[in-house]
Amino acid sequence: HSTIPYPLASSICSSSYSAMKVARRVRDCRPDDVAARLWADFRCAVVFLEPHLKERFYKGCCKQLLWPMFHYMLPLGSGQRRFDVDLWQAYVQANTKFAHKVMEIFNPATDYVWVHDYHLLVLPSFLRKRSIYCRIGFFLHCPFPSSEIYRTLPVREEIMRALLNADVVGFHTFDYARHFLSCCSRMLGLTYESRRGAIGLRYCGRTVRVRVSPAGIDVTRLHQGLAWDDTVWRLAELRAVVEEATRAVPGGHVRGDRHRSCTALGRLSARDRTRLS
Repeated sequence: HSTIPYPLASSICSSSYSAMKVARRVRDCRPDDVAARLWADFRCAVVFLEPHLKERFYKGCCKQLLWPMFHYMLPLGSGQRRFDVDLWQAYVQANTKFAHKVMEIFNPATDYVWVHDYHLLVLPSFLRKRSIYCRIGFFLHCPFPSSEIYRTLPVREEIMRALLNADVVGFHTFDYARHFLSCCSRMLGLTYESRRGAIGLRYCGRTVRVRVSPAGIDVTRLHQGLAWDDTVWRLAELRAVVEEATRAVPGGHVRGDRHRSCTALGRLSARDRTRLS
């Protein structure tokens, strides 16, 4: 019954199997023991949410209200979830718990706080209230909708003002950033300016930077990694599995997804042989 912060989840839950093992271990241990182990092994401060709060926060507000709206899916049908004040209050309560945990370990002289995604949209406000010296970045990992869609959200201004309490607000594409700036202009009356490729707007005596940072990979490092001993061993293991699966496919006419899967296995095997030869 815990929520593991994003950096830890991304580093240790690389597969559904490992994720299930982590979940079982968390359930079987005392919260204090889990928190101590995560901090000792990963320098990760865990936030525990009560089951009822977690249900309303994550499956309720995040997945049934915010995620559909950010992806242009409005509740037009009678069976779709409309805005629920109780779910929003749970969302705010969960964000408050994250703020308390951050401030327990925050050092204003050396630390930066990087907030991720729509699960923690109002966290910058709680952090700013607790410390004016807090240096905060926020990055949205999903689309930011146009103002016509976003304005349908009853708590639209609360979220906008919360995001503007960050020092930097980042988006995947220029369109998402443009939608955000349009909402700032139309709903809050703010203006922005662009100088030397940097976009900034003034809010409460501060300059908030808006950045466009497409997600990508370091191609050079990826190619270098192909020569690592662990990588060569793992590729050889995968190639053996693929070749075995390819040999196990019977001959004759195969239809549908099975045919496409067999074709993909064959192509992957051929590419691996070429690359590792």
